[in-house]
Amino acid sequence: MKIIGLYQAKVQRIGPKYERTGIYKHSVEHATINELGILGDVQVDKRYHGGLERALHQYAHKSYEQIIKAYPLLHQTARPGFYG
Repeated sequence: MKIIGLYQAKVQRIGPKYERTGIYKHSVEHATINELGILGDVQVDKRYHGGLERALHQYAHKSYEQIIKAYPLLHQTARPGFYG
């Protein structure tokens, strides 16, 4: 496996209710990783994200091509780091 990129989030606000989210990831050159994931990364909804069983998310680079084929309108959006 080759690592193409590392991404982490900071809390941002979205939507009409201005809710907290960690969905928007930005690229980092280096990361310190422990059993809970990348230090400094944010998981806002801990019911579904983070913790010992969901510390890191990996996604195959080739899969972005499949997303774009299935959803052509995402051709500018579907890129590494796209999935929070």
